[in-house]
Amino acid sequence: MAKVTKTKDIWELDVSEESQKKGVDYASKSLPWTFNRMGLQEGEWTWYRRMMRINVGVMAQEALLSKLKKDGLKIEKEWKAYRREDTFDLISPKGVKADVKAINHFPEQDGKVRPKFSLKYLIQNKDYSGNEWAKFFPWLIPFDQKREKNLYIFALLSSPNYMQQKLGNRSQNFIITSPFADWGNFFNNRKIILAREEQQKGLDLKFKLVENFTLSKVELTFFIGYEADGKFNEEKIVLSNGKSSSIKGASSLAYIRLGKKDLCVFSGKLLVSFKNHFTGQVLSGAKMIDLNQPPSDTWIIEKGMFADLYFPQPIKLFFVGWIEKRESERLRDNYPSYAHPLDNVSKEQNQLGNTDQNGLLFVRSCCFVYPNVFRGGLHNKNFYVLTRDLNLMKDLSKAL
Repeated sequence: MAKVTKTKDIWELDVSEESQKKGVDYASKSLPWTFNRMGLQEGEWTWYRRMMRINVGVMAQEALLSKLKKDGLKIEKEWKAYRREDTFDLISPKGVKADVKAINHFPEQDGKVRPKFSLKYLIQNKDYSGNEWAKFFPWLIPFDQKREKNLYIFALLSSPNYMQQKLGNRSQNFIITSPFADWGNFFNNRKIILAREEQQKGLDLKFKLVENFTLSKVELTFFIGYEADGKFNEEKIVLSNGKSSSIKGASSLAYIRLGKKDLCVFSGKLLVSFKNHFTGQVLSGAKMIDLNQPPSDTWIIEKGMFADLYFPQPIKLFFVGWIEKRESERLRDNYPSYAHPLDNVSKEQNQLGNTDQNGLLFVRSCCFVYPNVFRGGLHNKNFYVLTRDLNLMKDLSKAL
């Protein structure tokens, strides 16, 4: 089967408003049900980084699904519900399972720590498996990939860095904050959600707006995303300064959403208090933390805690190619394994990985998309193949 050799072999797909909306909707609901493959520590913005990574995958999948259906191919999502952990599967009538693997390129680093990205530069380096990470374009397959796939489809989404532009420059808006760290464990962790639902003992949530001083009396509309009895809900509450509203029987608190105009006049604090009807102990994994121990009696929300789940513009979505799982396992044995650069030796070169396995990239090893910058490189361990190994997108229908 023909391989990717030219820029015209690569598809550039339009990302419709509908594809973006589906990505945002799924990401906002599914965080506790999605495997934290990058192993991100629960910091202030961990929830946002993880939601945006979910968004990248779902949006790419939806754009591809739309394209394939327009081309007359009968293919569907294998997953339907947001509580399904492995999100990015497509399945053909023959039962062929295809996994869309999408990575995110941030142009801000182009021309600084690496050359400017272009499809021409990608094709020029399609065969490169050396240790100069600025020429290295590996297509990644997570080391801990659990579910069985028949083939992988590789995409690249180019967008401004959403971690640096959390608000503004969007075509649409879905502006939220979400519980993080200990509050995330208490409000929005899978184990405690299931425990509350099993015991039918949830949370009664109370929301109170305080210190929102403006020239005139302003009512703000908040949208509360939460789960109850295994279903996701979004409820509107309208608050003025000093007023409160309640939601009873929630098994989780996923997010609090504000419209763009309301965020502009939100200058105070939103206090989230609760009555916890579930008193049992729910232990986390290895650290054995009791998830049912809130850090205090009130979660305090301020304006600076909000971010937009839509991507800053402009965005471009490229589908580079695809490969069957068995072929990827065979071809990766031809490639070296790499670990992160040693800056006192060379910031531009990965070091060889200390392993008997070939085609493996360790945490913090670098490539063009994941450069050697502060906290850069890969966040998890991956096998890889190269662009030269990928089959043409136009031939995908032959495998499905």
